Amino acid sequence: MSPQFAPAEAAQLSMAATSWERIDWPALSAGVRHTVSAAWLGVAEGRLAGCEGFTLVDDGGGAHVAMMGRVVPSATNNQFTDPYLPVRGHITAPDGLFPALSFMYPNYDTYPVGPGAGDSARLARFVDEICRHARERGLRSVVFQYLDPVADPFTETLRAAGFTVVTAAHRAELAIDFKRPDQYLSRMSSHRRRRIRAEMRALSAARIEYTRRPLRDDDEILVSLRIRLAEKYRGAGDPEKERRWFDNVRRCFPAEDVFVICADIDGRTVGFTLFVRTGDRLTALLTGTDYGHPHARYIYFGTCFYAAVPLALDLGIRVIEYGMGSEQAKTARGCNLRPLRWAVRDLAADPPVGPDHLNGSD
Repeated sequence: MSPQFAPAEAAQLSMAATSWERIDWPALSAGVRHTVSAAWLGVAEGRLAGCEGFTLVDDGGGAHVAMMGRVVPSATNNQFTDPYLPVRGHITAPDGLFPALSFMYPNYDTYPVGPGAGDSARLARFVDEICRHARERGLRSVVFQYLDPVADPFTETLRAAGFTVVTAAHRAELAIDFKRPDQYLSRMSSHRRRRIRAEMRALSAARIEYTRRPLRDDDEILVSLRIRLAEKYRGAGDPEKERRWFDNVRRCFPAEDVFVICADIDGRTVGFTLFVRTGDRLTALLTGTDYGHPHARYIYFGTCFYAAVPLALDLGIRVIEYGMGSEQAKTARGCNLRPLRWAVRDLAADPPVGPDHLNGSD
């Protein structure tokens, strides 16, 4: 149950910005999405560098609303660190919006947390304080990236506060709202069923066998398949970077919640997808395929979907999350797309701020 607050306009609320490790993030984020749990933040720990915790606090130091963000001085042309790279074409003249105060969590989603995250007055006050804080630091813009649907009330607050809101990405989810594997296809159109059955026949003809296993302490075959994936899409792979991913998975998640589905031909693993269970959700976290193999074409779909559905049913999973990208391929295999939004405010375009407002008067 949400706590009862005094009216936001009557409360003495202010913004506190500090290193995110210094706020009680586990308590503030409890019960929201799993992607901001200690385990999920830990698996992507390399993306936490430079993050600050921004918290709306009362005069007793109690936290009401909190988010995690960082100052980005200039364009980086990096998909993770450049807040405007994914929305070029949606937002006018993004090069003029730096330095920016950017809010995004390490697992590509964003939403407010804390006991006041469902209170419209406190959300409005939080946005006002964030913008004031950014102006005082001489920043040009404030941007919230990958606003998850759980943040829809906050997104509307941002829109009302003058932010430009655009949908620039989607997360794919497969609802496991059926009881038997054969019912997975029965919900699809006849065209999609024929297409998927043809792919399954091709995988069977290639003598693909699926195995489920835990993540091992030394999984060099999975590292090599990750490198093949990187070579296909980025031109080169980094073995140490890929090993760190698997090391982080072993360190952050209980072994019983990590499942590796392998595609084997004649005893040789030629593809895999690694899933992590969190409650009633299963997340496809890492995948890889030997794209030089003559039967590689459908292996990704085999490990990610066709062998994953029976796993989800066995585990009592309600939703499989597949992340972003390849939207057409994922919807063709039964996924729904959840919108992820950007909200941007050019502070230089704001009207001058009067002294009364600067002093906190309404």
